[in-house]
Amino acid sequence: MQQPFDDTTKAYYRRYFEKLDIPAVTQYEVFARSRAIDIMVTCTAEDLHKLAETSFAHFRQINALEFKGYHDPLTAINLNVIMMRAWGVGAVENDKPSEAEETPTPLIGIRAQEIAEMPDQRTVTIICVTRPTKVLDDLHTSFRFTPTPEPGIYCNNEHQIRSGSFTQLNWR
Repeated sequence: MQQPFDDTTKAYYRRYFEKLDIPAVTQYEVFARSRAIDIMVTCTAEDLHKLAETSFAHFRQINALEFKGYHDPLTAINLNVIMMRAWGVGAVENDKPSEAEETPTPLIGIRAQEIAEMPDQRTVTIICVTRPTKVLDDLHTSFRFTPTPEPGIYCNNEHQIRSGSFTQLNWR
């Protein structure tokens, strides 16, 4: 049975951003039925300056972080679900609950319509405990992650609608 990434990791990263006075929400629900992003981080221009010398220097205004553990490795299906959730942030109003759902945590005043209109301000970062060999090697022609100058960090800028947004894949 697959185990989720350790919840203490999510709490650690949430506190990391909060210590920098950058809002972060764990288990941000995008759709019903457990379609949550592990951590959503929204940044202002000031926040981006705070992150400039960190591993999160690539962040933009809306940032989804996903964690993949030893018993929950990154697969092609997982990658598609992660991307669906990240794009879904701009598809579901976060201030109007449906009849069967509770009100989701708002992204500090950013409405889904605004998010949908700024895909270049959205990033997805996937942090893996182990190297996702299948995605990086066997399926390279499909997903096209390329290595960056920093070891263990891969990037894909091809799936953007406008220049600027990208998906980053890290493992340590």
